[in-house]
Amino acid sequence: MPLLIIGALMLVGSALLLRSGLRKRGEAADQRALPLQTIDELRELSAAVRAEMGGDYYEQLGMFEGRLSAAATLTAPLSGRPCVWYAARVVREYETPQTTTVTTSGSVTTQPARPAAGGAAPRKGAPATARPGTAFQQTSTTTTSTTKSTQQLWQEQRHAAASLEDGTGQVGVQLEHATVNGGDSWTQFVPGRPVDGVLRQGSFTQQVGFDSGGQRTLGFRMTETILAPGAGVCIQGQYAETGGIASLRPPRDGRLIVDTGGREAMVRRTASAARNLKIGAAALATFGLLALIYGLISIIT
Repeated sequence: MPLLIIGALMLVGSALLLRSGLRKRGEAADQRALPLQTIDELRELSAAVRAEMGGDYYEQLGMFEGRLSAAATLTAPLSGRPCVWYAARVVREYETPQTTTVTTSGSVTTQPARPAAGGAAPRKGAPATARPGTAFQQTSTTTTSTTKSTQQLWQEQRHAAASLEDGTGQVGVQLEHATVNGGDSWTQFVPGRPVDGVLRQGSFTQQVGFDSGGQRTLGFRMTETILAPGAGVCIQGQYAETGGIASLRPPRDGRLIVDTGGREAMVRRTASAARNLKIGAAALATFGLLALIYGLISIIT
């Protein structure tokens, strides 16, 4: 019965993965079909549509390429680099000792005690010498190993009031709702634990305390990704204009995607994600079917 339940759950998970993979494949097809547009083209189109249809609002899904800028940039907390967007993270890596005891049981043959050499022979009528016997014996073996684990200490994501410039115009970008692919990455590993219990890097400071419970801190891994001022990007999002003020924002049923690798890199990432999800769905379905088959065989037999 447990195998039948496990198999059924695997098939359900496979269906969910397949659904996500098909959705991703559709997203990749949409990205290929979206034409690259300039900000000036959309401003003119927006003005023409509003003049003909009336109203004060216009929106259109599009793909845009240009460079990011910001009137006031940020300073990345770990590396100190200027940026318009950053995502930073600090993770503690540590190990914990584990003691494992394995007990084995077995039988041993016991031999009766023999008289010493030159000893007196048994008297007539004395009890017979004990025969060989069997006794059970347990042996315990203790081994000590370590298990490595991680603990997230801090994570932060911030953005400036950014704009996209493409040579024909400038439009604001709502980076707080963006999924960022690529960017300039920075990483550093600080071994051990600070003597005073305070971790410092750039403008980042955090009390990390001291080891307890047998744990031993191996170090702290710091990672940071930024979008630098002037970074070339491709953005898939909704161009929205209200009262002459335009911005790029997430579509009503999707995400604002920023990719520093350009349009082709964006499409490749989405297609690769779709392919990986379908492979995972196929593998999970295979194991699920095997579990169902073995479960049915165990019930029948």
